[in-house]
This record gives sequence, C-alpha cells and structure tokens, in this order.
Amino acid sequence: MNDSELPADLAARLVTLDGPLNFRDLGGYMGVGGKTVRWGRVFRSDSLVEMSEADLQHFRDELAVATIIDLRTDNERTVYGVGITEHLTVSRHHHSI
Repeated sequence: MNDSELPADLAARLVTLDGPLNFRDLGGYMGVGGKTVRWGRVFRSDSLVEMSEADLQHFRDELAVATIIDLRTDNERTVYGVGITEHLTVSRHHHSI
C-alpha cells in the first residue's frame, strides 16, 4: 500500500523514513481533559534500529526529537541495541513491556 492508498487520517500522520516502517505523528488525538495532542510533538514508531543516515538527520533536524522512550523488552534491546540513534543527544527512557 503506498501513501496515496492510505486513509486520509493515517496518511497525514505517517512520517516516511527509510528504516522504520510505522513512524507516525500522534497529533490531533484527544487527550485527558479534552485537550488535543499538538501535531509534530509526539511520535510513535516500530524499532528505530534500522534508521538510515538520512532518517537520523530528519529525526534530529526536522522533527527535533528530544526524548526517546523505548518500550522494547530487555532482550530485544540487548540483541538489537539502539542503532544509529546512539549518535543523538536525547533523553532516553527504557520501559520494558
């Protein structure tokens, strides 16, 4: 399925990267107390391990990601590491689920 075949709301959320296949903006969702998540502030993704140099540059310069919350298991983190994101100066939090 290419971007033009996606539902409009998903196409607006999808951030196209070389590595991660499911990197999405969570902007527009209703939060606690009826407030809406701001666009371009909170993202969710599958593993960031396969990010390319171009992805890393976009992640850092365009999206300005400041915090990574890694929800992978301890074993996944040990086996796959953090990939190219190790070169980023960001706050990191690991919560194995």
